Amino acid sequence: MWYQGRIVHGFVWFCYITRMKPLVLLLLISQSLLAQDRVSLFRKLDSVSADTMKVQYLEKIAQSYMKEDIDSAKIFARRGVGLAVKSNYQMGAMAMWNLVGIAHFWRSEYDSATLYFNKTYQIALELDNRKVQGVLLNNLGLIYNYQADYDTAALLLSQARRIREEINDPALASTLNNLGVVYNGLNYLDESLHYYKQSAALKESNNQRRSLSNTYNNIGIILKKQEKYDSALVYYQKALKLAVEFNDKPKESNAQNNLAILWNKVDSTQVDKITGHYQRSIELKRALGYNVALFNSLNNYASFLSDHGRHSAALAAIEEAAAIQEKIGENLHTYKHYLAKSSVLEGIGRYSEAIEAMRSALDVRFQEISKDHNEKIVEMEKKYEVSKKEAEIVRLSLENQLVTSALETTRLVQFTIGSTLLLFIIFLTVYFRQRSRKMETEKKAQSLQLEAMQKRFIELHASPADLAVALDYGQLNEKLYTPLTEREFEALKLSIEGKTNAEISDVLHISVSTVKFHLRNTFSKMGVKNRKEAFRNVLNAV
Repeated sequence: MWYQGRIVHGFVWFCYITRMKPLVLLLLISQSLLAQDRVSLFRKLDSVSADTMKVQYLEKIAQSYMKEDIDSAKIFARRGVGLAVKSNYQMGAMAMWNLVGIAHFWRSEYDSATLYFNKTYQIALELDNRKVQGVLLNNLGLIYNYQADYDTAALLLSQARRIREEINDPALASTLNNLGVVYNGLNYLDESLHYYKQSAALKESNNQRRSLSNTYNNIGIILKKQEKYDSALVYYQKALKLAVEFNDKPKESNAQNNLAILWNKVDSTQVDKITGHYQRSIELKRALGYNVALFNSLNNYASFLSDHGRHSAALAAIEEAAAIQEKIGENLHTYKHYLAKSSVLEGIGRYSEAIEAMRSALDVRFQEISKDHNEKIVEMEKKYEVSKKEAEIVRLSLENQLVTSALETTRLVQFTIGSTLLLFIIFLTVYFRQRSRKMETEKKAQSLQLEAMQKRFIELHASPADLAVALDYGQLNEKLYTPLTEREFEALKLSIEGKTNAEISDVLHISVSTVKFHLRNTFSKMGVKNRKEAFRNVLNAV
């Protein structure tokens, strides 16, 4: 299309004026070659009449669109599926369904991808195509890994490994690397390192050097977690060397960032070396448009610069990160940014702003934790509904079987089931009623005890002001290993008087989350778990 050419040339001009010169020539050449190949494929597609040949050309066309226009790739893949099914061309249908699954996978549409990969896998089983079975099991394992279902991912990838070992498939190295990723997710570091090293050895022997950089980097990550820093540095440097050799910008940016972080941990006096790694990683991520990765690198770089007294450069990095953060807008990234900002501002002596940044970080973190809990509750509710539906399906199935049996047997079974259910319901009703009464009794007793403690505390604090001050700073703190701050004592005092967190927030002119923060610190210092136990400690201190 004419407009596609204009878009390409417009983007090339953008690369040029923004000084991304190394990308310009590569983009021109790759787009030109790709366009020529695609035109040739379309001509061949129009020139053939057999559906099987059309499917083969549609497969190649869909593949050519996969990394630049996924929607177009899906359109041509689905067209190929239709022709393959129409002509009963099983091999073609298998290839095209797989491409549809891959397109959904690249879009992170994992449910749809799983559906189409399973369709492809069924065809591969019918055709006894072991190679494609290995591919599909590997792909399904990756999907479950991205969804953090590591147990299922490990099972599928182990099946893929077994098949690829049996047929001596060179792609076995990729599956071993993926198993390393899964076991890293499970935090089984020794197993993860074992699979990564197996993958690296296979790639070295098969001369699969281009993908070897990624495996070296993964090995470095595990060794870093195991605090084997010198060995981790060796693998990160290997990963960087291969990334540069193949001009793989994403992998180079990743390796540069990892080396910067690790050198800072191993020998933070290597300021110039660490700075060089950070700057190169940031430069590459800017050019690639990797906003999330760039944001994280800028925050880490700012903290590093601040620690070494380069405050103006640290502020510049924080400001750039702040601009990117507005695009991201996720609480986790906001939390990381505020932490880095607080560190930088503290380093240059702007303490009030540093405190404000830290408070913002804590507020965001509390919101994120609350969101996670709510999501877990929703997930459990969904599981509960699913289990209810499954139980209902089982019940209806049993009833259908019973109808086909003899009438007397059916009546006996129904009577037995009904009696059992009735007894069970009666048992549960009695049990929960007794439990409810017990809980109400305990609650009333606790309420009376709490009211008595509050009256006692109020009586104590009704004494002269000098006695109250002595209690605040003398009697109570003398019995604590770590004394309470004045703010923590104020929050505790209001809490014991029966005020809610919101009311304490209004009195002290602070946020509710800050009130909770002070109370948690207070309870920790007092060695108690809740307000009731805190009342007792205060009374003992009188």
